[in-house]
Amino acid sequence: MKTPISLILLLTASALYAQTATEDRQLYLHTFRSPSIGLEYRERQVGIHAGLYTTILESGSKSTEFVKLGGTIYYGANGPSRGREFFLSASYMRGQNRDYRRKDAGFVESGVRFDLKGGFEFRLGTGFLFARDRRLKVNPTIGISYRVPLNR
Repeated sequence: MKTPISLILLLTASALYAQTATEDRQLYLHTFRSPSIGLEYRERQVGIHAGLYTTILESGSKSTEFVKLGGTIYYGANGPSRGREFFLSASYMRGQNRDYRRKDAGFVESGVRFDLKGGFEFRLGTGFLFARDRRLKVNPTIGISYRVPLNR
């Protein structure tokens, strides 16, 4: 009885790995908030990003800006033309203005990324901003990016 269960587990794990294993390298130009306004280098399922993150933390207030550096794990891809995939990102941020000026913060984001036409992408997610002596902030996160393949 152990052999069929082991075989099913092995086949399931292989299928999941095949679904998410891609051999590509890419550079993303993020033009809107998620993960930041900046650049991301991605190899396979791992990305490293850096840029400027802006958000409105209180209703009716002006935007607060952060310098942001972090990493992203992508999963649920379907090979080179992914179509749609999920992501989980963790970042260090440094406040640039308002109540967060010169303050360290962290940001965790989870969501889904969709391929659009012509190398463009759209992201939709939820982010959690946390900092010492500050309340946890929950942000809807959207992003528009342009992808440049690097392995041609």
